Order: sequence, then C-alpha cells, then structure tokens
Amino acid sequence: TERTREHPDLILGVSPRGSQALLKCVQVHAILNGREYVSPDDVKAMVKPVLAHRIILRNTSRIKENYN
Repeated sequence: TERTREHPDLILGVSPRGSQALLKCVQVHAILNGREYVSPDDVKAMVKPVLAHRIILRNTSRIKENYN
C-alpha cells in the first residue's frame, strides 16, 4: 500500500489507516474461512473491496492506454 502513495498515476494513495483496515479485514476473512492464519488468497479477496474507494486516479484515459 505504501507504493500507492508514490505512484505517478494516482492523486491519492492508500493511507496508513487504509493499510490497517486491510490487515483487519484479511484476518477476519481468514477466520471466517476456518483458518487461524492469513494467506495470499485472503489478501487477494479483500484488497479491492477494502482499498478501491481509498485510491483516486490521476487520469484514467492515460491508464487505459497503458493496459490496452
């Protein structure tokens, strides 16, 4: 999440509180799936719902060009 604060295509990246929220949600996701440990799959499942609203893109048209 720290890299989002320095990324040139973002106006606003994820704050430290966003990182804390992601950690808590990933831990809960693991518990709800019957595990006492987190896995990369837990992070993949939670990163978009937890962080998507915390990131502001600079110019979406430029980003789309890079991914086409």
